[in-house]
Amino acid sequence: MKRLSNFVARDIFRYHHSLLSDTERTDGYRAAIESVVRPEHVVADLGCGSGILSMFAARAGARHVYAIDEHAVIALAREFARDNGLADRITFIEASSYDVSLPEPADVLVTEIMGNGGVDEGIVLAVADACKRWLKPGAIIVPRAIELIAAPVERELDTAYWLSRPYDFDLSRAASYLANIFDGIRFDAAAFVADPRTIARVGLTSETEGGVHGTADFIASRSASIAGIALWFRAELTEQITITNAPPDHCPSWKNGYFPLRSPVAVDAGDRVSFDLRTYDGVAWKWSVSCRGATIEQSSLENYPFWSAAAKPPL
Repeated sequence: MKRLSNFVARDIFRYHHSLLSDTERTDGYRAAIESVVRPEHVVADLGCGSGILSMFAARAGARHVYAIDEHAVIALAREFARDNGLADRITFIEASSYDVSLPEPADVLVTEIMGNGGVDEGIVLAVADACKRWLKPGAIIVPRAIELIAAPVERELDTAYWLSRPYDFDLSRAASYLANIFDGIRFDAAAFVADPRTIARVGLTSETEGGVHGTADFIASRSASIAGIALWFRAELTEQITITNAPPDHCPSWKNGYFPLRSPVAVDAGDRVSFDLRTYDGVAWKWSVSCRGATIEQSSLENYPFWSAAAKPPL
């Protein structure tokens, strides 16, 4: 077993504490799991993390739970299950879900691999793969769908340092890289230049290739300078239970997503602003904003030094 540094171990505890202490998130999942899991059910927990959803499922009466995670936190999850008398009903599998085959088909799939933008941790592709290989026909999936909501905002990127020639070196290239990174920021309604709109609804219970494409037309509510597009999600855990990181954010374990623009777009009240967003995997993104006959197109793959040429996915 690979030994973790103190730095990594500390961050594991800090991160999962933030998730578990987010009662809006965790109680929402607990209620959803308790409403769908039956004593005869086999449950798969994709990206189990600390194992809290697996333990909810076991406590709700699942016959057996398969908890899958490729990260070191699964060792902690295994200990938690043992400490709570659930070790005989939860099998922990340390691997990427794409490399896992379950010994029996599952009745229920639960997962919380949702980032600030809902689909930015690869949930659509991962669930689609699990549906094909792990689940019984008609299996229950929690969440069942994710709705993406967006609004143009005024908040600009802080690139002043990179443009200031620190130590008399030209480091300005970093500013252009920052303009193509999907970020996590908390917004409030004061930053909105137009009313939020739903740009896509991604169903996780139907067959999909994993791509997401969303569009919306906004009408500017005031004169402003649009610096980017804020994005958040509403996850339908069941038909009756939802959670969201919509501003003002009551789920503190998430921020809001942010797609910056390399150049701010000036608008007047009543101007139409069109937004187009697409990803095939939740990692690589392409977005564009059109207004007054001009279009700004950007991509997380453009001018970004951390993608090798071989690793660049198509968009």
